[in-house]
Amino acid sequence: MTISLNQIQTVKLNEIDLLDKWTDFSMNPAPEALKQSIQALGIVHPVGLVAGAERYRIISGHRRLQIAEELGIDEISAFVMEVDDSAESMLAANLNENLAHRCYGDMEKGVILDRLIRAGVPESRILQEYMPLIGLERSKKLLREFLQASQLSPGFKKLLHDLNVSLRVANVICGWDPASRQAAEDLFSTLRPGVNKWRDMVELIDETAIRENVSPVEIIDWDPIQSVLEHPHFAPAQKYDQVFQSLHPRRFPLLSRLNRKVAAAVDKLELHPETRLRTSKTFESDEIKIELKFRTKRELSDQLERLNESMKSEAMNELIDAFKNLE
Repeated sequence: MTISLNQIQTVKLNEIDLLDKWTDFSMNPAPEALKQSIQALGIVHPVGLVAGAERYRIISGHRRLQIAEELGIDEISAFVMEVDDSAESMLAANLNENLAHRCYGDMEKGVILDRLIRAGVPESRILQEYMPLIGLERSKKLLREFLQASQLSPGFKKLLHDLNVSLRVANVICGWDPASRQAAEDLFSTLRPGVNKWRDMVELIDETAIRENVSPVEIIDWDPIQSVLEHPHFAPAQKYDQVFQSLHPRRFPLLSRLNRKVAAAVDKLELHPETRLRTSKTFESDEIKIELKFRTKRELSDQLERLNESMKSEAMNELIDAFKNLE
């Protein structure tokens, strides 16, 4: 597709259809620095427009135009592209105009691909022409995954974008039923975890639902989880930890019982406060490590005496047996 430009011209704001968001993919708010720049200097970099039936339609510069409207600016600099205002032509013009300086997040890429489908562009051409324009390999599987993610609610996509959650994690939620997707949106809007914790929580909910053969919404609506989410004094990070700790034993009941058994045995050992006993929380290893911290011979002697007494106790046998009898 060949795109040519007319000379830069001054266009009145009321000649532009500011409600036309067809080529607006950005999920980021307009930077305050951009607003300050426009307030001081006006729009230095012209926006991209195309002539519509009644008013100009926007190719690029949605945030600049939004700020101009907020500031009461009557007219702006613009270049008018010599391209028709069909759905595909406008999308192509935007992507090519932004090719050198725009990086899209996964949720924004999903929106772009969905709009290309809605514009009637065949999948074969999306794969060959458009996916490279937004930094994606030509993959049918990847296209399906992005299109699936684009079907999430606008609020959920914005949340995923803001927290930089990957497509892989998002697509786990996409596979859930509508009620579960809504419950997940409510859950993560409250918890707002980092990327790794988001992934861990999604996997924990999904695996628990599969294990129990129930819908994920039934896991999220579980009373212990909801009581944590409704707690008025917990910060989001505290709520995340409490929810995770509540759900983990439900997902791994045997592992949780073993950890409780080990913890009880360690308590019975009554080790010196500076003696640490290390075991595998996941029971992938049957090693038991003992760590001694001391500064003097006397401190070392005290710990060894306590440790020697612990060696003779039934609690030490219980601890060792917990790791011996895993199978």
